[in-house]
Amino acid sequence: GRLHSEYRVLLSKPHITIGLPSGVTEVEKRAVEEAARAAGSTNNIQLIEEPVAAAIGAGIDINDGRGSMVIDIGGGTTEMAVIANGRPVIGSSLRLGGSDLTDSITSFIRDEYNLLVGEHTAEQVKLNIGAVFVHPDKKTMAVRGRNTITGLPQEIEVRSDILRLPLTRQMRPILDTVKAVIEQTPPELLSDVMEGGLVLAGGGAFMAGVGRLIEQETHIKVVVAQNSLTAVVEGAAKAMLNPNDYGQIISLSSG
Repeated sequence: GRLHSEYRVLLSKPHITIGLPSGVTEVEKRAVEEAARAAGSTNNIQLIEEPVAAAIGAGIDINDGRGSMVIDIGGGTTEMAVIANGRPVIGSSLRLGGSDLTDSITSFIRDEYNLLVGEHTAEQVKLNIGAVFVHPDKKTMAVRGRNTITGLPQEIEVRSDILRLPLTRQMRPILDTVKAVIEQTPPELLSDVMEGGLVLAGGGAFMAGVGRLIEQETHIKVVVAQNSLTAVVEGAAKAMLNPNDYGQIISLSSG
C-alpha cells in the first residue's frame, strides 16, 4: 500500500550523517563525501563537526546566542570547540585520546614491572584504578601478564597513585590545547563559558580526575555530560532529524 511504498522510497534514499574533526577544511570534507559514496552511500550525505554534535547531544541549546565550550575526548582523537549562534567560533582537534591513555599504561607496566599485558587488561586498569588527580583513597588492582625477562606468567599489584604520573603526562597535550582555545576565545563568549562551564564528553570523561584536572588547569568548572559516550551520535541524529533548527551547521551534499 501507500505506507509500504513510502517506506521503500525512504530506504532507497538513505540519509547518512558523518562527524568530522573541528576545523576541517573543504578539501577534507569532499574527501569524506567521496569515501562515503565509495562505500555505497550515494544520497543525502550530511557532515557535522563532532564538537557541535556533542554539544547538541549533551542538551546545549547552541542557537540561543550564548557561548558554550565542548571537549570531546574520544578513543583516537580529542575535539573541542567554542560554539555560539549555532556555529563553532574557534576549535581544535588533536590525534590523542583514550587509546593513547591505555597505551601509556601498557608502556608503564612494561617498563616499571617488566610485565607485558594485553590491550584489554590495560583498558580495565585505566577504567578501574586509572586517575589523573590525587585521590585520598588509593586503589589497587591485580594485573596478570607475561614477564619480559623470564617469559613466564606473572601477577602483580598495581596502585592508582603510581599510574597518575604517566596518565597525567599523556593528558598534557590535551590540557595545553584546551587552554590555547580558551586564550583565543573572545572575552564576551568566554564570560558565557565561565558561567556555563566546560562540557566534557567522550569516553575519556570516565577516567577518574579528568574533569578536576581540567578545572585546575583552566580555573573553569567542568560539567560531564550524562550521556558522554553517546553525545556525538545523539547530537548528529538530532541535527539530521531537525533541519529547521540545525540546518545551518550541517554541510549537505546530495548526489
